Amino acid sequence: MVGKCRIPELCVKRGISQSQLAELVGISKGRVSEYVSLQYLPGVLVAKNIAHYLNCSIEDLYDWELVSSSKREGQ
Repeated sequence: MVGKCRIPELCVKRGISQSQLAELVGISKGRVSEYVSLQYLPGVLVAKNIAHYLNCSIEDLYDWELVSSSKREGQ
């Protein structure tokens, strides 16, 4: 399960704006905003590119919460 999005703080740490990140990754600023607000999650390729430009791992893009086996998706 996804917790808080860390993209804004990682952008600050890297010294780039979310608009610059969007341009580097080749997505719209609106799409980055949707990722930040958890309306959507990036696919693996986009997440890998975002992580590359933010100099972090994909896992670092969000605070993750483990889901117990009794709370699996679809149950």
